[in-house]
Formats: sequence, C-alpha cells, structure tokens
Amino acid sequence: MKRRLFVAINLPDEIKTAISRKIDRLQSLFGEQVRFLSSSSWHITMSFLAYQEDEALPTIIDAIKDVADKFVAPDIDITNLEYGPQSGLARMLWLTTNSHTAEQLGPIKKQLENLLIDRGLKFPRTFKSFHPHITLAKFSQVSRKELPELDEKLGLSFVANGLEIMESTLKRSGAEYDSLSKASFDLL
Repeated sequence: MKRRLFVAINLPDEIKTAISRKIDRLQSLFGEQVRFLSSSSWHITMSFLAYQEDEALPTIIDAIKDVADKFVAPDIDITNLEYGPQSGLARMLWLTTNSHTAEQLGPIKKQLENLLIDRGLKFPRTFKSFHPHITLAKFSQVSRKELPELDEKLGLSFVANGLEIMESTLKRSGAEYDSLSKASFDLL
C-alpha cells in the first residue's frame, strides 16, 4: 500500500493554544473563501516524501532516528504572520520563523534528505532556500493587494523535541495527518 508521507516537527500543545488565541480575532478579517485549518494539522514540514510503499517505512524510520541523534534539539522562534508562498499569488496564511530558526533547521533538512537518497528513497526533492513555516489557512489564489494587511508579530518560541514521520490522507474536507513514528533530538 502507498502512503502520502512527510517528515515534520510538530508543535507542543501550549504553542498551539497561544497561536489559537492570536488568530481567533484574525478570522473575522477574512471572508468565507478562506479555510482555516485545525490546530491538529499545524506543523513545520521538513521534507515532503510523496507517496511511498509500506516497505519504505523502516528506511525512513531509521533515517529520522540517525539524523535526530546527530542534532541538539533546535530552538523554534515563530515570529511573523505572512501570506504564502513568498512569490506569486497568495494561496495560504503562514506563520513564519526567524532566520536563526531557518539556519538551525536547514542542516537537519539537508542531512535527512541526503541520508534518505543514499538509502535509495525516491521523492521530489527541492533545492530552494528553506523557509520554515506553519500553514494556518488556505484559499484560492489571490493578489496580495486584495488581502487584508498583516501586521501581527508573534514572538512564540519552543524547543523542538523531535522529527516525526507523518501520513497525510487527502479528504474532501482537507488533509488529515497521523504520526507514524517519532525520533527525539538530543536534549544535551
């Protein structure tokens, strides 16, 4: 059986609660064309692995364990509310991280993807600059000029506790995510 998989850093419950409080008032700025996602789907995608056979799971599990063992748990600083993607028409509402977080997560992403490729996994790898973000809402493509201005600064921080293999099941109501395996970072 094929599963739609990705590797992610999930958010602790207290951070999800803080984000929920901050965005509750934002929802009134947007019409019904914007679909806000449930807090259960909030995460930082480290690597999208596309559809993989069940037989690939042990390889992926071993890879996230090997990578997590080599890195100290990174600090995640959630700083801004932005429209994404960063170029072209906007399709999403994102929480973005600062450059320090991107600098910590970039080598983890690179090492994970290199290890997966070395172990024979095929997936759609991108070599664009890594911009960690959390998707809060999705909508039809819109010019940024037509969207409300965002001036919300967040200043939320947490220590990532590990990498998780997530399965994404696409449904009419949106994607649903399940954690299949987790590897903890070194906490020093």
